[in-house]
Amino acid sequence: MKISKTNLTKIAKCDKDTGALVSNYDGPPLRIETDEEYTSIALALRKVKAQSKEIKGIKDGITKPIQEALANVRELFKNAERRLSDAETYCKAALSDYIEAVEEESQEMLDDAVANSDTKAMAEAAAWEVPKIDGISIRHSEEIHITDHKKIPAEFMSLDMKKIKAAAKAGIEIPGVEVVSVPSLAVRAE
Repeated sequence: MKISKTNLTKIAKCDKDTGALVSNYDGPPLRIETDEEYTSIALALRKVKAQSKEIKGIKDGITKPIQEALANVRELFKNAERRLSDAETYCKAALSDYIEAVEEESQEMLDDAVANSDTKAMAEAAAWEVPKIDGISIRHSEEIHITDHKKIPAEFMSLDMKKIKAAAKAGIEIPGVEVVSVPSLAVRAE
């Protein structure tokens, strides 16, 4: 962005004039004691306002086209970004559902192996997991699912999910609430 020589000259003049004007008012608050001082300060204030308006006009003349260009660029990419965001949400949901299914099946296999004292099947069930994909990591966070509203103690009836989660995670058993581990995905670009 190139700033015109005229605008650079105006900015330099305003900066110089403002510096001289404002230097008189650095320090303790002004105390006006006469009509002449009042008039002098009022006229100085008008100059300050005029210079502020001039500087703002120059600045807006420079920034308005930039802001308009930025708005146009955002509009240009809006649909593609929305579609990509929707695709990411859709894919993450499908992957999360698959992870949950694999984890449930693995747990069932492990439970059966333990029930049958089958150490080989226990090892296989414990090792069973979704394929590792570079750039995809799986973390588990805990969500609270209310299983029976009627059993929840009165102190938790406001359904402050943060309070319920903190208490449940601290090991406090809350009737009608269970802590469920749910996968969430973090994805980095190739």
